Amino acid sequence: MTRYIILFAAVLFFISCKNEKVANQKDQLSTGEIAYNDQPTKEKAVTALSQVTDQLKENRDDPKMVKKLSERALDISRHNNLTAKQISFLLLLCKEYPNDDKAKDWLIELADIMYKINKKQAANVLYSGIIDRFENSDAAEKARTKRSAEAADVKAYLTKVGEDVFVNPDKFGVNRKSAQSYVDACEAYALAYPGTNEAPEFLYKGTEVSRTLRTFTKSLSMYDWIIDQYPQYEKAPTAMFLKGFIIENELNNDELAKEVYRTFLSTYSDHQLRDDVKFLLDNVGKTDEEIMEMIEKNKKPS
Repeated sequence: MTRYIILFAAVLFFISCKNEKVANQKDQLSTGEIAYNDQPTKEKAVTALSQVTDQLKENRDDPKMVKKLSERALDISRHNNLTAKQISFLLLLCKEYPNDDKAKDWLIELADIMYKINKKQAANVLYSGIIDRFENSDAAEKARTKRSAEAADVKAYLTKVGEDVFVNPDKFGVNRKSAQSYVDACEAYALAYPGTNEAPEFLYKGTEVSRTLRTFTKSLSMYDWIIDQYPQYEKAPTAMFLKGFIIENELNNDELAKEVYRTFLSTYSDHQLRDDVKFLLDNVGKTDEEIMEMIEKNKKPS
């Protein structure tokens, strides 16, 4: 009996060591990060961030690793004044870890950057969220000194920002600058007020304007946000439908579009859009002429 206990303990020890080794391998610094730490130049920072981004893709199903990698990337971006990268990693952290102890610090940092680069509508929404969610914190005190008075009622403020989209419209029917500000502000609301009923609604409104602007990467990102974090939202199925439609017709990626359509059919088997999605799936890659010819052939005699 003792021999079996010793053998069992040895097996557990081996498994534990193996798991620890795998975890340590995943957590190793990339060659780019090592080179950057040895010589922290902006050029090496860009290389390091590229490699960290690859690691994020590889570990996207491991929340702890995603957070650790994102924080390392944020630190590199911050110390090298790589503002666009800093924003992207702050967005990721705020979106994926809204209840983290550092959430208010990420939000105030992001709000200050937005204010600095003249995205004041998004900044005001973020400041409002910080004030409302972290009322007695230093971050909230700072936010109060920077938020515009008109943004105190954040929903009314967003409504006004939305109305400006149609003031002095261009040939596409919107004011492009105001429209981009509205998309940013809608995204900011979802970051500032995560888990609320209004968060997916503003995200969806933002995607409608983003599609008009033809900023499809942003649209797809916000659709995924709705699908992943607000699956019970009534328009989540429509978001997935439109995601597939954009990928097929605007990005011309037929295989990825098929994946999205199949996911829709398995996830929302009873949805009213099911027949439309089935039709799209069956006809991905076909020309309009081919589709019309197929419809004609399938028509029943009157």
